[in-house]
Amino acid sequence: MKEYKKEYQSLYAGKRRESMFKRSKVDFKEGGPQNLDEYVKLIKDTLWKSELEYFDGIVKNSWLKTRFIYNDMSKEYVSDSICFALNAAIAFVYKNLAGFDSGGLYSTRMWPSTINSYLPDFFPDLKYGNPFETKYEYPYKVMNLECLHTVSKMDERLELLKIGEERNMTYAEFLDYVINYYKCLNDELEEKKYSFVFNKNKMPYVKKINKK
Repeated sequence: MKEYKKEYQSLYAGKRRESMFKRSKVDFKEGGPQNLDEYVKLIKDTLWKSELEYFDGIVKNSWLKTRFIYNDMSKEYVSDSICFALNAAIAFVYKNLAGFDSGGLYSTRMWPSTINSYLPDFFPDLKYGNPFETKYEYPYKVMNLECLHTVSKMDERLELLKIGEERNMTYAEFLDYVINYYKCLNDELEEKKYSFVFNKNKMPYVKKINKK
């Protein structure tokens, strides 16, 4: 993967964003952290622990769905469509027997579908193993699930995550790095391979542009 010099203005990190946040205006209610450093640490510790637990749930739920055989049909990966009968059978087991919606917390129609797409890269032997017996460790110490989501549609996603991990980038810094990367790549190719998606209903991510 080619690296590019900084050509485009940062949107999420840097002095411009820092200047918009007035630390002198920050205060806290009683009964919790009383300064910004304590508050930030509590956020990071809480959400990192929650995301690791959530990732473990995604791995286990994905594995469970690929263990199920119905009328000699099964999924190799949780994203496989196979056929309506198999999907309906899985849905029946989850909803009617287990009492949960198969498209609920770990739905492939929502954000977790992007995380599921990484499992064959992270754990190519998962289909032969058992996450209830073997711990499948989340492979990053810095890059969180938000970062995975940001680049999930990109061909270079693993290389970009490696750079973010090695350079200890925050989520905001990683977003700016990825935006600069895809814009410079588009310029070099003289065509739009990628575009940036962001609105109030979705976390930001880069998507591939379908060529007509």
